[in-house]
Amino acid sequence: MISQKRLVAHVSFLSDFIGLFSDVSGFILRLHALEDYATIIL
Repeated sequence: MISQKRLVAHVSFLSDFIGLFSDVSGFILRLHALEDYATIIL
C-alpha cells in the first residue's frame, strides 16, 4: 500500500504539472490572439 505522504507528494506534483500546463496553454492562446490582433491592425 502506498504511504499517505508519498500519495500527497504525487498529488502536489500532479497539480503543479497541471498548473504549468494550463499556464503554457494560456500563454499560447494569448500569443494566437495577439497574432490575430496584429493581422487585423496591419
